[in-house]
Amino acid sequence: MEQVSHVTRIYETALGRVLSGAQRENLERGLLGEALEILYRGFPDLNKVTPDLAPTCDVVCDVLSGLGDKESTRQIAKNLADEIAGLCTGSGPWATFLNGTTNVDLSRGGKQTIQPRVFSFHELESDPILQALAYTQVLSAIRRDSLIDEQPRIIAVDEVYRLMRHPSLLDFLIEAAKTFRTRRKKLICVDQ
Repeated sequence: MEQVSHVTRIYETALGRVLSGAQRENLERGLLGEALEILYRGFPDLNKVTPDLAPTCDVVCDVLSGLGDKESTRQIAKNLADEIAGLCTGSGPWATFLNGTTNVDLSRGGKQTIQPRVFSFHELESDPILQALAYTQVLSAIRRDSLIDEQPRIIAVDEVYRLMRHPSLLDFLIEAAKTFRTRRKKLICVDQ
């Protein structure tokens, strides 16, 4: 499920680490994916999930902390939920950005074609993690929009070095480039 992959990427960016590569990280990724699938299973059409319906970090952490079939797995799930909660809920550094609803509409708004859009993240330069989270959200929305049709489109991403500092964002950019070219889209990566 693409939504699970997207949300996992957001949490990896917030955590500052990739949830794969070693046994524990792979298990954490599986548990987080399971929690997200449980939460998104209730939506018959994910394209119609509005920000006010999407699960918040609080809810994800609650579901995650209850997963696991063995005591050791339950402890890993609880520890990951606590780590995410510490960063993304309450007074965590990214709680106000991630644990609530958005007022930014990244959808097509029912239009067949969309005009060029520019997103600037200069105001977020003082917090590279927050900037990476914003990049993740916007690039994912652009990718989702781009896959709806075969309309040729150019997607330009400036300041690519910022993305390269975060493994999950770099993986996303590579995945997007592969996907875009199969759908008559061009990805232009720009840096100085």
